[in-house]
Amino acid sequence: MSNEKLVRKILMTLTRKFAHKVTATEEAQDLTTMRVDELMDNLTTFEMSLDDGESGKKKGRALKAASENVDDEDLVETMKLLAKNFNKSLKRFNKKPYGGTSYPNANDKGNNIWNKPMKQEDEDDQEGKISNFVAFVAHTEPPVDDNGLDNNEDKDEMTEEELLEDYKYLYTKWTELTIVYTIVETKKGKLKKENEKLTQLVLDCDEEINNLNSQLKALNKGLTIRKVTVQTLALREENSTIRKEK
Repeated sequence: MSNEKLVRKILMTLTRKFAHKVTATEEAQDLTTMRVDELMDNLTTFEMSLDDGESGKKKGRALKAASENVDDEDLVETMKLLAKNFNKSLKRFNKKPYGGTSYPNANDKGNNIWNKPMKQEDEDDQEGKISNFVAFVAHTEPPVDDNGLDNNEDKDEMTEEELLEDYKYLYTKWTELTIVYTIVETKKGKLKKENEKLTQLVLDCDEEINNLNSQLKALNKGLTIRKVTVQTLALREENSTIRKEK
């Protein structure tokens, strides 16, 4: 995936709170030359500057981690935390909605902040991988309480406002983790290409070593022949000298 397509994909997956930032970025920046790390730095700074009235405890670590060197252990911990929260809230969403209220699906294309039709590009396979990845994470970590015990039954019902807030929070975390996963996949692709280049370099070096070994063997053979020739000439000269003395 090209850098431009990756930048556009990240912008397309952002939630509504980034709408003004996305518009400003599209108008002020050249997306064809903008780097992913530059975009992530801008989004991180923007997110940290938002004052949405929250205490800050729900600030995600995934988006911030995306602009830094992504560590495998940090990514695993982020996925586990997301899976834990996702499973706990998913059980609540599966119950009958309060007052017949239905909540939008995070995968619904109508929730895109631009309300523009998405072009069918080569990234379809990438989107499938991301969806499968998030689905896999959500099922690998059982819901547990703060004491590490299984939480098979919810003790308290949630209000509509709490459910909607929980949904918004989880959708934001899903978006952030999707961005991190996309960046990690991009880095993985780059490392794979570098590995292929290094592997080819090793093969080329091996071939060069074999050629040098062949040349060395030929030189050693020629040196041995010349050594024998020199020894033969020396013996002949010695014999000739002895005969003259007689």
